[in-house]
Amino acid sequence: MNPGIDPKHSITRSDAAVPMCVESLPGDSGLAVCDGVTIDVTLVLPVEPGDLVLVHATTALARCGGEPSGGGGAT
Repeated sequence: MNPGIDPKHSITRSDAAVPMCVESLPGDSGLAVCDGVTIDVTLVLPVEPGDLVLVHATTALARCGGEPSGGGGAT
C-alpha cells in the first residue's frame, strides 16, 4: 500500500489524487501495476517501470515530474 494513502479514506469518493510508482506493465493492455494496485495508464502513455504518475480512482491522470518516458523531447 502506498504510504500516502490513508486506508480509512476512499480516494474514489473525493477529489484526491496521489502519486504512485509504476512497478510493471503487464502486456500491452494500457494497465500498470503501481504500488501493488492495477491502474489505467492510457491517458499518460508511454510509461515505464519507475515512472511516477498522479492517480485518482485507479486512473493515472498525469506524470509527476521529469521527462516523459521514451527519452528525447520534441525534435
